[in-house]
Amino acid sequence: GATATAGMNLTVTFTEPVTLAPDAITLLCSITGPVAVTVTGGPTTFTVDPATSLADTESCTLTVAATGVSDQDSNDPPDQLTTDFSTSFTVADLCVAPTVTIGSVQGSGDATPVGGQSSTVRGVVVGDYEGNTPGLRGFYLQDEGDTDPATSDGIFIFNGGNQDLVEVGDIVTVTGTAGENQGQSQISTNAAGIADCGTGSVDPTPVTLPMLSLTDFEKYEGMLVTMPQPLSVTEHFQLGRFGQVVVSSG
Repeated sequence: GATATAGMNLTVTFTEPVTLAPDAITLLCSITGPVAVTVTGGPTTFTVDPATSLADTESCTLTVAATGVSDQDSNDPPDQLTTDFSTSFTVADLCVAPTVTIGSVQGSGDATPVGGQSSTVRGVVVGDYEGNTPGLRGFYLQDEGDTDPATSDGIFIFNGGNQDLVEVGDIVTVTGTAGENQGQSQISTNAAGIADCGTGSVDPTPVTLPMLSLTDFEKYEGMLVTMPQPLSVTEHFQLGRFGQVVVSSG
C-alpha cells in the first residue's frame, strides 16, 4: 500500500539473522514486468536494488520465497518461512510531479509561511552536507527562481540520516514537510521523498557586504552565492562540526 519513487531501493528486514538464497527475493511490476534485483546487506536487514527504474503509476509486488530463507541461529533446528511473504506498492515518478517554487516555501519573512505543510519542490543540489562530517544530515537545493527578489530561491533539505542520496549538480524533486530549524527554513523528508531527475547547474548570486540590516540576509538563505570582495575569517569554531566559518568585511 505504500508509494515508492521510480529509482529508489527497497528494504527487507527480518526479526532475526537469516541466510538468503540468490533468488529468494523477486520483484514483479504491472508495466515493467519482472525486474532483476541485486540484494545486499544482511543478515537481518537487506537492501533490494532494482536493475532498472520503475515506471510511473505502475503497481509492483515484492515477494520473499519461503524456501529461499534459512534461519541462522542454533537454538532450534534450522527453519524457514512457513509461507511466501509479499508486499505491494505503487510507483510515483516525482520528476513529473507538480511543484511549487522554493521562494513560496521560504517566503519573504523570517519563517516559512507554510510550516507544517507538505511541499514538493524541484531544483539543483548546490551544497551536499549528508554523511557524518559535517553533521548537517542534508543538502541545499536551489531552483531557477520566482522573480521575487524578496524571497530566497534556495532551501535546506533535511533527510534525517546519513544517507548518500545526492551529489552537487543533481536535479532532484523533493516532497516533504516545511519547517524551521535553528532559524533556517527547511524541508524534512526521507529517501522515499527524493527523486533524482538528471543534472544541472546554478549560477552563484553575487552578494556584497556589509548589509544595511540583518534581515537583508534572509533573501539569500540557502542559496549559492559569491562574494566578489576581500573578506576576513573572524571565527571558525563550528568548522569541524558544521563546515561553518564566519566572515566579515572591512
